[in-house]
Amino acid sequence: MRESYLEDSIELDGSIGTCGKDGQSVPVGMLTIKLDRMTVGGTERATARMIQVEVRKWSGTGVDRSFGWQPVSVNDGLRLRDETFRCPECFGKVRLMSASVDPPMAAHGEHFRRNKGCSFGDCFDGAKRIHPSALK
Repeated sequence: MRESYLEDSIELDGSIGTCGKDGQSVPVGMLTIKLDRMTVGGTERATARMIQVEVRKWSGTGVDRSFGWQPVSVNDGLRLRDETFRCPECFGKVRLMSASVDPPMAAHGEHFRRNKGCSFGDCFDGAKRIHPSALK
């Protein structure tokens, strides 16, 4: 929350009312604050979940066989052992997270190091760009 305006003169307005208890009362006034933006809540993620990642593996057959990054679902990736995975958008290294019941969360990938340039991250600034430590 960031305020850009705070009223500089606080005056009591008789029409506002009073506040008190046990027979005591105090007149109350109103303070005006202008907010440029405010986040309310915070239980929902504003970013998309990474449900598909890339893994380096062999593909093709014979002379067309090549070693490179191939898409794989996070659920399939969790079945692989000792593999390196990367984000399909920014190419940063990711870890795979299993599904959980409490709190309820689907299996997904998370960056090892944050990248403000990836919409799958938790700090996306709106401008997509390659991870500073992208896996080639």
